[in-house]
Amino acid sequence: MCQVSKRYGKRIDANVVHHVFPSDDYPEYQWCDWNLVSLANTVHNKMHDRTTNKLTALGEELRKRTKVPL
Repeated sequence: MCQVSKRYGKRIDANVVHHVFPSDDYPEYQWCDWNLVSLANTVHNKMHDRTTNKLTALGEELRKRTKVPL
């Protein structure tokens, strides 16, 4: 189930896994469970600027809310 949609009471199937801390920028977090979140493709596309492949404001917001375990 898409975890972002679930926050808003919507039940949408997830079909991609999003790296909250992008694996290109944070390769050390690439396979950490806490860094992975299941999303619907439409929601995932809102997390990234597909031209620059950088996080959008929505993606940055999720990244800032995610705590890195010590």
